[in-house]
Order: sequence, then C-alpha cells, then structure tokens
Amino acid sequence: MQSSVRYIQQQFWHSAKAPHLTIRTTHKSLQAYKAHSHESLSIGAIVEGMTCLSYDAKQLKLSAGDIVLIPPNQVHACNPVAQHTRSYHMLYVDYDWCCLQLSKLHAKSVTQFDCNVEYLADAHATQPFFDALEALRTLASSSAIATMEQQIHALLQAYCVPQNTVEQTSSKKQQVQHIKQLLLADICHPPSLQQLATDLRLTPESIIRQFKRLEGITPNAYLHNKRIEKAKWLLANGLDIVATAHEVGYADQSQLHRAFVNYTAATPRQYQQQRSIFDNN
Repeated sequence: MQSSVRYIQQQFWHSAKAPHLTIRTTHKSLQAYKAHSHESLSIGAIVEGMTCLSYDAKQLKLSAGDIVLIPPNQVHACNPVAQHTRSYHMLYVDYDWCCLQLSKLHAKSVTQFDCNVEYLADAHATQPFFDALEALRTLASSSAIATMEQQIHALLQAYCVPQNTVEQTSSKKQQVQHIKQLLLADICHPPSLQQLATDLRLTPESIIRQFKRLEGITPNAYLHNKRIEKAKWLLANGLDIVATAHEVGYADQSQLHRAFVNYTAATPRQYQQQRSIFDNN
C-alpha cells in the first residue's frame, strides 16, 4: 500500500492568519493507518463513503455527514471499510488554543482537558461545521476563520471538560509516565526495551503489556508516533527531509519515509509541499 500513497489526492491547509488550525483533506483513499495519536484536538468530518475508527479496543463506523471528536493524545486509527474508498477532512486544533477557550468558558485556568470520543451523526447539526470547513479551505478570510472558531467553540463547550492537574495516579501509571519520559529524553538515542527492563527491574514483556494497557500502543509505537509528530513540525518549518530524518532519530530518509507513510498516509515530501502551497493565505 505504501507505493500507492503518491497517488492519493490530498491537501493540507494552513494559514498564518489561523496558526492554531490545520486541515487535512483526503479524497477517495483506501490507505490504512497504524494506531497513532495527535497532541492536538482532532475533528474528523466524513465527506463520502465510510471509515472505521478504532480506539480503546472499540470500533466505530462513520458515514458521510458524520463528525467525530478525538481527544488529544487518544490512540486511534481510521481505516477503510470493506476496501471501499472514503473521503474526509481532519481538522487539527492546537492544544493550547483549546485550553485558552476552555479557560474563558469555565472562568478558571485550564491547562489540561479531555473529551470523550463523541460521534455526531445528525446532518442538520453537522452541516454548519462542513460549511465552515469548506469556507475556510477556499477563502481563509477573517470571517471564515471566525465562523470556524465559533463551530469549534461550540464543540468544546458541549463535549470537552477541564481535567484536574493534581489527579492521584496509580503506581503503574506513574511507571508508564516514567517510561515515556525516558523514551523522549533523547528521541534520537532512546533506551532499548532491554535497558528499560533492567533499569526498572521488570521483564521486557511486562513493560510492553503494562504500557499498551494504559497507552493503547507499545513503547516502540509510541516512540515512532512522537518522532513523526516532531518530523511534521520540522517539515512545516522548512527543514529538509534528510535533516529531519536525522533530527528525529532515523538513520536515513527512507526510514523516515516508511514511518511517515504508516502514521500519516502521506510522504514527507507531500506533507511539506502541500503545507507550503497552502500556507500562503
């Protein structure tokens, strides 16, 4: 499937007028995704066909006209149903911007928030969101940005809630958090699974099992996901592909290419070129 990625019709929209928003539009795609997460709030809007959203050992089938909210850092995958193509928009909303809006809504400082994976299927309710997305992609005017922000604000108000930053965490959660910190301390030279097991006095199998139970993916998949998120930021800011590969810990451009396709269904070059084309509004 990787070889077909170059033929996928897709665009990335971004504008200096609204740096907190990014839109990815994909047309008639059969490309599958590995389980991954985003640091942003992700809002999916199905234009045509059906897709299957997998998260937390659950599956949700979405059809044309449906909207789904995916919380920040929620591990998920959206894949074709019965090998039929689907077209969709993904709107990525900056985490800090969301926190600011929730702070205004709740009249207190919000630095963390969550929202259940919410599925909106009422065409009457979702059409204004689709209209706002299309206007933003084609016009990028101040009024289009304001209308899109109003739609997002309504979703935040209805479905997202602040989280207590001083939550009591179990020892297992603390241990997984520690593993994540160790993996990301030096993303280019992370500790091996065996090193982690030795340092934490656990077996490699128990680390994988515990990490996947709490995070939904293995430590290795988590590391790759974070590398790709960083690579997307570097590419969007103009770093060349070879340098980006080295900066995020891949031996060469081909390794970055394979991982990037698996997690984004786009090649690094497609992502960078489309961002530069649409970043002129």
